[in-house]
Amino acid sequence: MTFNVNRLLLILLFFVTNTIAFSQQNTMVAWGSNRYRQLDIPVGLDSVVEITSGLDHNLALKSNGTVVAWGRNREGQCNVPEGLDSVIAIEAGYYHSLVLRNNGKVVVWGSSTMSPSVLNKPEGLDSVVAISLRNRNCLALRSNGEVVQWGEYLGLPLVPIPEELDSVITFAAGTHHSVALKKNGKVVAWGRSTLTTIPKEVDSIVAIAAGLTHTLALDVNGRLYSWGESGFNQEDIPLGVGNIRLIAAGTRRSIVLKDNGDILTWIGGGALSVVPTCMKNVKSIAVGFEHYLALTNESFFATVDKHVVCDSLAWIDGKTYTASNDTALYTFVGGDINGCDSTVRLDLTVLNDTAVHSVEACESYTWLN
Repeated sequence: MTFNVNRLLLILLFFVTNTIAFSQQNTMVAWGSNRYRQLDIPVGLDSVVEITSGLDHNLALKSNGTVVAWGRNREGQCNVPEGLDSVIAIEAGYYHSLVLRNNGKVVVWGSSTMSPSVLNKPEGLDSVVAISLRNRNCLALRSNGEVVQWGEYLGLPLVPIPEELDSVITFAAGTHHSVALKKNGKVVAWGRSTLTTIPKEVDSIVAIAAGLTHTLALDVNGRLYSWGESGFNQEDIPLGVGNIRLIAAGTRRSIVLKDNGDILTWIGGGALSVVPTCMKNVKSIAVGFEHYLALTNESFFATVDKHVVCDSLAWIDGKTYTASNDTALYTFVGGDINGCDSTVRLDLTVLNDTAVHSVEACESYTWLN
């Protein structure tokens, strides 16, 4: 006689971090507000080489040149055009997304009602080697050194690019202004008049970033400068911030990566914010309105706990799960877990596992039931 035994294989995936968002290859972590699911990194996202954050959405560039988007999508900013490939650079704005392909062409998508001017890129725009987008302000650098801009500031028309601007190696679009870095290490700014005065001590700069009404600049010695309007105190740098390697500016927030691998974040007033402590070998950082992203070279703590049961399992949340009720998510807060900061996610999946139990018997057999 042959008996078929239907079993349930319940797999509990334990993930540990401050914000409960993971990718297991080229590992990414997100923390901050999850109001628009901007922390919900897509399951299975891997081979990520670059990240960027807009107001409430994110873009990830994969090594195969494709783009993945998640977060707020009210205006279509996460609707990556079908067939988009060969991408080499990504930028996220408030309600739009902008990418650069390896043929020097740019592609932009998102809201047709909230600042449609962002979608109206200049005709004949080609030979582009770099892009930047903040809110509704778009910048492109062409191979001949020309800087091109389109879109608008927040509710105001763009200020023309300075005629004398040349020898640009990189730039950053802000909400109300733009900044460019020249080959000689000097910074040039244009836009709202209160944001365009560069402090005299800013020199030998190697990286720049722009937010709502503030600018960050990093010099060759790892020293950080910040300036802008004082309404939100974004120009205040926390004490002890030095030896910086990477910088990024959000709407009102700033994030930096130090040479020792530490990540520091702050919002106006110079007070440091809480950052997950389990990140190692960070290679890219990004900041949105109320959230942050970091991309690392190492996987985070993750393990699988398998339970093989018959029919059902009573889980940690007090509920019973079966093959027809087969997914669940449970989060609890505890102490310092594996070097991370206090939150654990348990992700339950129930799988059908059919096994065959063969028994030879004469006339009758007393079975397990």
